Amino acid sequence: MSINQKKEQIKEYEELAHLQEIGLQKSMHMLEQDAETFKKFVEENKNQTRIAIKIAEDESKKKQERIQELKQLNENLSTIMSKNTKQLERLEKLYTYKLFLDRLTPAEFLQQQKEKKEKRKKEKLLKFHADDIFQESEKKFNWQIYNINLSPGIIDLLNDSDDDFEMYFKDPSQLQELFNSLESDNLFIIKYTRDCEQNLEDLKHDFENKKQALLEKREQNLRSKAELEKSIQVRGEVKKLIF
Repeated sequence: MSINQKKEQIKEYEELAHLQEIGLQKSMHMLEQDAETFKKFVEENKNQTRIAIKIAEDESKKKQERIQELKQLNENLSTIMSKNTKQLERLEKLYTYKLFLDRLTPAEFLQQQKEKKEKRKKEKLLKFHADDIFQESEKKFNWQIYNINLSPGIIDLLNDSDDDFEMYFKDPSQLQELFNSLESDNLFIIKYTRDCEQNLEDLKHDFENKKQALLEKREQNLRSKAELEKSIQVRGEVKKLIF
């Protein structure tokens, strides 16, 4: 082999080595890029995992807060329902007192208040427009929506309330005076009733005595009649014997 051929061969080896070096460098560069890409992917995945964990923790915290809020709302609702029940019981009791006072109030006063109320209604109707009247009717509270059990009398009273309503009894002393008067009247009625009962007993006693006396007189008259008839019969027989 000549020197020139050897030089050519060496040159080819050098070029092949150079190409291999270039290919190796490119491979190393690609590996570095892949490693960098993978590193970024791992880092991004870690970030997304941290974000997902943070979101999950926030959602869990919000859920616990909503559970606590719901629990607090339920407790508040129970408290309100308990207070509402007590208020309804108090309202029923007050309505009973109202009915009692209405029975004690003179009928003339109640009639006057009724007439005044009707007059106020008519005056309001003259002042209001049609829309106002509709809105006024809509103000009536529908107790059934909230499942509130009230007697019909209370519902009518609440829906037909009148701010200008005047009470007959304005002072407790009025009731005391009325009760004293009623007590006095009751005592008089009781005494009168007892006197009537005593008079009735006396009349019954007199009646029984007179009845007994009449019965005894009737028996005596019957005996006298029988004796008289017997005497007449004997006389008749004697006359027959004589004549």
